[in-house]
Amino acid sequence: MSARYLKIAIGALLVFGFACSNESKQHADRTGEEAQKTVESMKQDVQSKKEQFVDSVQQKLNTMDSKIQNLKEKVKDDGDEAGDKVQEQLDALEKQREALKDDLDKLKNSSQDKWQSMKEDINERMDHLQDSFQELKKAVGVG
Repeated sequence: MSARYLKIAIGALLVFGFACSNESKQHADRTGEEAQKTVESMKQDVQSKKEQFVDSVQQKLNTMDSKIQNLKEKVKDDGDEAGDKVQEQLDALEKQREALKDDLDKLKNSSQDKWQSMKEDINERMDHLQDSFQELKKAVGVG
């Protein structure tokens, strides 16, 4: 009789072990799916922030284009020797602006890992461009 109980106990342990193994596998599968969803959500969040940053900088560049054009027209109307020097400085600002635009285009196509460092560089250069424009504007005596 004890052999019979032993067989029943072993059978029960096998059934229990299989059930636990199956449950563990299902739990692992659910956990893996949840982790994948979290990773995808994080990627989408980073992509969204990247797109918002690009749009923001593009708007600033468009505004800067307009400001540079307006100052160019003012300098052109003045037409004196100082205007030539200011025109050279405006041309330099436009080159800075173009380089910034090129880097912004590179950022659009950058990996999610690399865009954060590029973002910091672009922010610094945008600030420098705006500061340079304000200094030039004061030197010209506008605003």
